Amino acid sequence: MEKALLQFNENLKKVCDLGGIANAVGILTHGSLDLSDLLRAQVVFTVSALDQVVHEFIRVGIIESFSGIRVKCDLLNRRFSEFQVIDTQTEIGISELNQLDARIRELHSYKTFQRPKKIAEGFSLISKGDIWEKVAKELNFPEVDIVKRLELIVDRRNKIAHEADLDPVNPGFRWPIDSGQIDETVAFIDSVAKAMYNALKT
Repeated sequence: MEKALLQFNENLKKVCDLGGIANAVGILTHGSLDLSDLLRAQVVFTVSALDQVVHEFIRVGIIESFSGIRVKCDLLNRRFSEFQVIDTQTEIGISELNQLDARIRELHSYKTFQRPKKIAEGFSLISKGDIWEKVAKELNFPEVDIVKRLELIVDRRNKIAHEADLDPVNPGFRWPIDSGQIDETVAFIDSVAKAMYNALKT
């Protein structure tokens, strides 16, 4: 799990570096260039970083469950046949773990873990209880507000990725964006990922 979190931190650092590039170019060009697309890219990459780390948390959690490090959840037991690479549910060796790893990647390769509901479904394979309840407890913030905020961030990511961030009410104009929004988005996603990591340790 720690390796996944370290990669997440590196991914977010690259997001912040992109913001630094936007600021530097803005200063050099005295604001004559529209650099808003660099900010939009930051939104896309931030959600991508969350998606990637959730994939990794789940993948590692399943492997830990089958290797006896983590208590196997009831849902994972019921879905055992999906991940089955051997004919036993006892602890497995390195060769089987490598096969299991490949199987998990295959099964989850087409899935996205961005929406709160999808994230909760994924975590139910490796952790008992509602992940968002645990995240809310870690952050000392209402669960409903955390979930709603993530939904809004993913909605904005989708507008950027699939709709060119165009405002349908004002044809030819895009939704406004600024560095303050990006800073808040990155900080929020960072706190959510770290809360998930802490929740998985308990």
